[in-house]
Amino acid sequence: MDIFVPIGIHGTEYCFLIFLSDGFLFEKSELGMFLLALRCSLIACTYAILTSHFVYRYLAIRRSRLIKEYFLGYMIGSLLFCMFFSAFWIVVAYIVAVPNLEIRKYIQKDFLEIYDVDSLTLNFFALMYKVSDKYVNSWSSILQEAPLEILIKSWFGAVAGTTVSVGSISMFIVFSYKVP
Repeated sequence: MDIFVPIGIHGTEYCFLIFLSDGFLFEKSELGMFLLALRCSLIACTYAILTSHFVYRYLAIRRSRLIKEYFLGYMIGSLLFCMFFSAFWIVVAYIVAVPNLEIRKYIQKDFLEIYDVDSLTLNFFALMYKVSDKYVNSWSSILQEAPLEILIKSWFGAVAGTTVSVGSISMFIVFSYKVP
């Protein structure tokens, strides 16, 4: 996947972002943003696959008749589970992590210094987990309410992503404990 949608991860002060680092989709576009969201959703898919695998192993060890009688249904359910995790991640990315002008300007100086690229023209998703004093002082005339909105969206995205991973890992623990 790195050949088609190469990504870079960058952190600057209180902002974390993932961006397209190269290729024909490097410039800002809807297709580039969607492919970046799809690429990020593959991480959530791995949790879905691992969860399905652990449930299957649990049922196999318990010699459940569900595996023998409903194997095709289980596989279709696993595929739908994976698609749900992927779609969830894409929706969350689009709701909370699409950068607005304020975030693009917030990281602009760093991107120009480090990558020699203007952040106003990039495809990326960003989460800001704290508003720095520099940000508030620099943009206070423009951003009266924006920092709070950005923080709420960012924290919602972080909690949603954490919930997916913690929920999956919790299932691993539950099923490993239940196996005799």
